[in-house]
Amino acid sequence: MRVLDRKRDLREAVHASSYRWEVPPAGSGPTVKDDWKERGA
Repeated sequence: MRVLDRKRDLREAVHASSYRWEVPPAGSGPTVKDDWKERGA
């Protein structure tokens, strides 16, 4: 259960950060934004 909570927290953190950054951070490329959009986050 703890692992699932950690994964959910990490996913929510990535979800929030994707709104904070209009441009993906250096080294991550555009695939980061594409991934969370495809997942429907």
